[in-house]
Amino acid sequence: MSTPEPVAAPAVYVAPPVDDPRRDEVLDRLSRIGIVGASQAAGFGTGVGLADTLEAALGVPHQIHDSSVALMHLGAVDLGSVQITATKLRSVKMVLAIDFLFWFAYGDKQPAQRHAELQQGMAMLESLGVPVFVGDLPDVHGASRRMISGAQIPEVSDLAQLNAEIHAWAEGNPDVYVVPLADWMHALKQELPVELGDKTIHVSTGHMLQWDLLHPTAHGQALLTLLVLQQLRAEWGGLRDDDVLLDPAAVADLVVPSRTPAPEGSLPRPPDG
Repeated sequence: MSTPEPVAAPAVYVAPPVDDPRRDEVLDRLSRIGIVGASQAAGFGTGVGLADTLEAALGVPHQIHDSSVALMHLGAVDLGSVQITATKLRSVKMVLAIDFLFWFAYGDKQPAQRHAELQQGMAMLESLGVPVFVGDLPDVHGASRRMISGAQIPEVSDLAQLNAEIHAWAEGNPDVYVVPLADWMHALKQELPVELGDKTIHVSTGHMLQWDLLHPTAHGQALLTLLVLQQLRAEWGGLRDDDVLLDPAAVADLVVPSRTPAPEGSLPRPPDG
């Protein structure tokens, strides 16, 4: 049996010198971080959101303003608009929007509506006027139908077109950075090794994803957070090795959930066996 190739980081990070001139600018951006998004960012099921793992991992002075909404599937345009307004009022200096666009493209809607609403979501993010790290769209075929129905999932070909629109938009906007969420979620589901710093992380689906194969566990959230920070360091520089706790297990152990985990019986029960 061949050994699967590690999923590489989106760019190669080189540790900056102590007097890296980019450091002051990067620290300023990180001083006020906004988070917008859906159930992944909001820690659905576990209570461990992106803000919690970011708080545990980031070792430089920062404030996190989390506006993510777990039930964004109820109306991405309206709930997304509320999040954007709240984030603007916080005067943040950068935004993480890792799963913000998911329900603009997903949902029980026709292909034309998916594309139209995706354009609305991207316009909302662009209106923030600050650097944005935005996730592309993972393929969630195979996720539990008790959590997302087949009618809510775009066809594979349409999903590819939607992701192409995200990447084309980012290419024309220097403050937009696409986080390869689709590749990372594929790696978690297929148990492909992931490169994190100078280490190769061997992942287990059951350890990183909840039973629905849709939402991350606390350990999965920690890994996704560190992959985002790794990309940020590669794009911007300015951070030193000891500014980020680049160990997903240690981050997960340090996390203090900011939201109440789903109570017993409030979620669909996982399949037997």
